Order: sequence, then C-alpha cells, then structure tokens
Amino acid sequence: MDRSRVQVAASGTARDSLYTTQQKAAHAEALALHQDSAAKGTAPALKAASAKIVPVVQHHKIEAMGRSGGTAPPAALKPAR
Repeated sequence: MDRSRVQVAASGTARDSLYTTQQKAAHAEALALHQDSAAKGTAPALKAASAKIVPVVQHHKIEAMGRSGGTAPPAALKPAR
C-alpha cells in the first residue's frame, strides 16, 4: 500500500503522526536532492534552481521537525476525503 493510501486509512492522532513522519522524511529527501544538485549539477539552469530552492526546503524541514507526533497538519494540507 502506498503512503497516501496508508494515510487515508489512518485516523485521528495516528493519521496526524503518520502525516508528520512522512513530511519529515519527504523534506529530508528533497533537501538532500536539491543540495546535491546545487553542488554537483551539470545543467546550469537546474543547478541555479536547486540552489535557490534549498533555503525554502530547509525552512519547511525545520517547520516539519517542530511538529510533534500528535500535531495535526494544517487543514489546507490535509488530503480531501
């Protein structure tokens, strides 16, 4: 079962905790990808775009890390049911 289906199947604080865990992992992965691209990329435009987005992803990662397992995601980010 993919992550989005697992999240929909979960409810209450379990769903919130799962959401938070997924967000932390996704932001860590995105940050590593963009940092690597910014440092080692061979396409100048993509390298520049990655360098520009790194601070944004870092900020989002810090916000995600600040969430406790029981903190609900913002309503705008919850998937529609």
